[in-house]
Amino acid sequence: MNQAITKPAITYHVVYQEITTEYGETARTYGLQAYADGDVAAQVLDISTNPAFVHKLAKRYTKHQLSPYHLHDAVCDILE
Repeated sequence: MNQAITKPAITYHVVYQEITTEYGETARTYGLQAYADGDVAAQVLDISTNPAFVHKLAKRYTKHQLSPYHLHDAVCDILE
């Protein structure tokens, strides 16, 4: 009997943090965490102050099952 081996699903979630700007103002920045097998496998913080942009990345990376190993490079490429 053959059983198909399925690789674990990788999901990307938006996270945020509050930062203080150089002018002393508080701002919220958004980043991504990659989960594999329920554990955080990678993260990139402080991608953008635009939550819609980061949510779009999370959906795209989850849909295409981007390897957490490539998360940093993928974010750098999109921001160029």
